[in-house]
Amino acid sequence: MIKLLGVIVTITSCLFFIGCNLFVDYDVECHDLMGRYVADSGDYPDIIEIFDDSTYSHTYHLYPQTPEVTTLNKWSCESENGETYIIFDNFIFGADFDMGENKKTKETPAFFKTGVHKYHGIIRICLPLDYYSYYVKEEIPKEFKGNSVEP
Repeated sequence: MIKLLGVIVTITSCLFFIGCNLFVDYDVECHDLMGRYVADSGDYPDIIEIFDDSTYSHTYHLYPQTPEVTTLNKWSCESENGETYIIFDNFIFGADFDMGENKKTKETPAFFKTGVHKYHGIIRICLPLDYYSYYVKEEIPKEFKGNSVEP
């Protein structure tokens, strides 16, 4: 009976692992990255807009209760071993991302390279500071796609 229970737990665990990984797609092309991304958690707006002219805008609060800041900088994209990476020049993390004791790093713009993937078809920009945090691409409602707006 114990052996049977062990086999059932092993099979269930394998199916769960396979099922979870079926929803993650690392095949994101650079031309798919343009759009608006919103941080998935936090109390303060943290928005990245990626434009097709290799620029991005980043709207954030540097610290809680400080004015909102918007910066405009360059971005690029590259692929390595089947995974797509986005590189932001002069990136600053917003108020909801804790930099620990090193506050100077938070205030200094830096090169930021991170992975990009799809989860359930939605593109996410991963944040290496927190494995469970990311920017999520906002979907454009169908009525706003194309050249005309449907009533």
